Amino acid sequence: MYLNELGPKAIAGELNRRGILPPRGTKWNASTINGNPRRGYGLLSNLLYDGRLVWNRVEMVMDPDTGRRVSRDKPTDQWMSEPAEHLRIVPADVFAAVQERREGQSRRKAEGGPIKRAVRPFSGLLRCSRCGKGMAVHDRRGGSIRIRCATAMESGTCDHTTSARLDRIEGALLDRLGKTLTDDAYLEAYVSAYREEQALMAGRPQDDIPALERRVAQAKANHGRAVDLVVRGVIDGPDAEERIRALKREVGEAEAALAAATSAEAPIAIASEAPARFARSITALSRRLRGPDPVFDREAMNALRSVIDRIVVHPKADDGTNEVEVIGDLSALIAPADTKWGGVGVAEEGLEPPTRGL
Repeated sequence: MYLNELGPKAIAGELNRRGILPPRGTKWNASTINGNPRRGYGLLSNLLYDGRLVWNRVEMVMDPDTGRRVSRDKPTDQWMSEPAEHLRIVPADVFAAVQERREGQSRRKAEGGPIKRAVRPFSGLLRCSRCGKGMAVHDRRGGSIRIRCATAMESGTCDHTTSARLDRIEGALLDRLGKTLTDDAYLEAYVSAYREEQALMAGRPQDDIPALERRVAQAKANHGRAVDLVVRGVIDGPDAEERIRALKREVGEAEAALAAATSAEAPIAIASEAPARFARSITALSRRLRGPDPVFDREAMNALRSVIDRIVVHPKADDGTNEVEVIGDLSALIAPADTKWGGVGVAEEGLEPPTRGL
């Protein structure tokens, strides 16, 4: 399950639904599965499952402030181990692949990338229209899930205090995206707009290229310095992660601008299989959405999320609906375009056609 990109929380929920008993108690939870990777505890880290007996991982020391003995982690090079193949319960290649994925998550955290795997179609993509921060789950009531601005909930410094029904937003967006991403007229209009922009970029004076190169170098330097501060523990927390993500976006935008200024115009066209693939993905997600506690198909989610950059949620209107703006990238449907598209949606009525360009 973990290698199929389910997280510990989703795995625990699935095991509980199947009625599989945990090591202790009656219910699985995420901490049992995730454990403490630094100490090799938890189902995903247990070296015994990989056929190795390990000890000397911690030492007990006296806390001078409390007078109590507390445990301290030892460096891994001080651990003691012996082979125990007769105790192995996980194939070596599977265990190694799990550890590689976990290390990849640690690297993404240091680089400011997403840490948690999305558990719903738009997890991690929803943003507050007022402060730009994420929208977090506020409560669940039966099949309904309400979200609110995380900043408003945690610090009260954002005035976007109304909640929105996540399940209604998901349903409206899946319905509208299914129609939009397979609409030949919409996609051809996008291609036309891209070609016009590409022609304008091709006519830009060459003197702009050195400036764009300096922009790329500066963006990379800013991102590198921020990552270094996180690695050294100087900064951390959600604000640091958000800043690194923003700096990483700046690098991508700078590189895209430079690439567009230096490349020759090339014809683009709709990828023949892409619209059908997105239609299948949206159908699969819509079907799962109707379940009481759905586990979404990972491949379908990845296909849909590949064309969405962020979803901006506006405060609730007087009629009780939420306007939702989708910002994305249609490059997965065409080649070699790389530009943005957008549209506005209403949580109970669906996504409305964009009113300004593409």
